[in-house]
Amino acid sequence: HTDSPDAVLSVDGETENISTNALFASVETPSDGNRYTVLLLDNSGSMGGTPLSREMAAEEKFCTQMLAADGINYISIVTYSSDVKKAYDFTDQMDVLQSQLNGMSANGGTNTNAALKQAILLLNQVPETATKNIVLLSDGLPESGERQSSGQYYSSDSSYYAYGNAVFDTAKSIESGWNLYTLGFFHALSGSDLSFGKKLMSDLPADPDMYYEVTDVDNLEFMFGRIAEDITQSDLQKLYVRQHVDYINSPEYAQDIIPGFSQSLSQILLDVRNDSAVGSYNFCSKLSDALGFELDL
Repeated sequence: HTDSPDAVLSVDGETENISTNALFASVETPSDGNRYTVLLLDNSGSMGGTPLSREMAAEEKFCTQMLAADGINYISIVTYSSDVKKAYDFTDQMDVLQSQLNGMSANGGTNTNAALKQAILLLNQVPETATKNIVLLSDGLPESGERQSSGQYYSSDSSYYAYGNAVFDTAKSIESGWNLYTLGFFHALSGSDLSFGKKLMSDLPADPDMYYEVTDVDNLEFMFGRIAEDITQSDLQKLYVRQHVDYINSPEYAQDIIPGFSQSLSQILLDVRNDSAVGSYNFCSKLSDALGFELDL
């Protein structure tokens, strides 16, 4: 936490300076604020050749970027095709991850559901207080593993709909607070298969903004970089809210900030905190909208 300029509060034309350091009071950083990320990597036969080599380069960059980010980061690599091929333990050592990536090969079908279940199994073994992320890369439609005839999708959507239903249900069983990012690497799909692939991969995350799409192999490395940035930025926001939520919830917080506005502001703070939309962690935006003032930091 560093000192920053005062915020400017304007209510009904009256302007008052508010110390940003009071608004965002520092507390101790939890010692268990670690980040665990499972990479689910499609190694099916359609990934052979250039797609696999570009995938390896993109994932190497992703791992390097994650391990260099603030906080304590662990990564597990899971490769899958017709079933889970390899499921490695979490590590924070880049040379270990590099060796695992170099061992990838492309063959078989695509069992996305088995890969997701493996990620859930791995993350269930790490501390509950950790930030848990799953990054799923697939270049095609699920065509192996569990099938469910009823669910989110129908035969009119795709001949692969039953596999899609199983994947969808597994994705929606992921615990609240975990983050699922999906990347559709659709370099070999077209027509109705492409449409269903896009729909499935965009339906899996809790937030549509956590779905990414690549149709050109040359853009794969760039997109993995974006996912790494989004994970680290999102986690910093979540950690910040977790650190400050008790203070934000207290009436004393409002009284410390704006004497004379304590009762109404404290209630607004509580309303903002309890609103389900706070999951986006846009605290400043929601607060300023609720109060009808401009917050210039």
